[in-house]
Amino acid sequence: MLILSEFTLVHINASQAEFMKAHFQEEIKGINQYGIFANNTQVALSMFIPGLGIVLGMLSAFSSGLVSNALSTVFPALSNISPLVVFLTPFGILEIIA
Repeated sequence: MLILSEFTLVHINASQAEFMKAHFQEEIKGINQYGIFANNTQVALSMFIPGLGIVLGMLSAFSSGLVSNALSTVFPALSNISPLVVFLTPFGILEIIA
């Protein structure tokens, strides 16, 4: 079984994780399919900027991983679940196809 906490490069403490969880919950409050589409479009279009696009893509991936790390710190049961399981959801399958 893949344990997330063994593979994290950035270790965060419980207070930092709780802060990130609260901020993440505030960011996604009231989001719907249009908000998800707009966010993905914004990230995808910004990655077309020559040179800077690679950095923005890496920053997006890093911040997604950091939130996943924070959630697994706050909710220890999540540390036993691979973050790749999100690709088994309908939204994850559509992300792969896109």
